[in-house]
Amino acid sequence: MVFASALNARSMRPAHQETVAARITPHGWHIQYWSTEQDLLELAKRISALPVDVVVDHIGSIPPELGTDHPAFVALLRMLETGQFWVKLSAA
Repeated sequence: MVFASALNARSMRPAHQETVAARITPHGWHIQYWSTEQDLLELAKRISALPVDVVVDHIGSIPPELGTDHPAFVALLRMLETGQFWVKLSAA
């Protein structure tokens, strides 16, 4: 089954994210999440609790000039260490 459009995890209510994750878990699907350095910290804990793998698109949209010590980048590295998260390396 192929969906014509993607779901934006940022715009979903937390309960909706959990519902969608529960429905796709049996299919081995993942959620792709397009974040920014501003919302990644806020949502990291919540999306870490989902029972599916999560792909963080555009390297979390963390501007390189913020450096590797920026809290959002540190959070992204911690997420990757769990094995539940993947990062899509994409750029303009």
